[in-house]
Amino acid sequence: TDNGAGDFTINWARAFATANYAVFGQALDATGVVMMESTTSAKSTTVVRLITKTVGDALQDPGTGVCVIAIGAQ
Repeated sequence: TDNGAGDFTINWARAFATANYAVFGQALDATGVVMMESTTSAKSTTVVRLITKTVGDALQDPGTGVCVIAIGAQ
């Protein structure tokens, strides 16, 4: 789900056993955009919220796209 500029919610098709899973994301462009887990809402077994920001701390959509990996027990 696109929540606005640089703010995304990912819904997992298969739930994790607990919310103690690791999430890593990377923007696919070279514009200095970084991706991190949002502190706006806590992740759950089925949902995580991620944000993309510039090095100047402004929310910004990456130009090319993103890749996300989540690792944990299901």
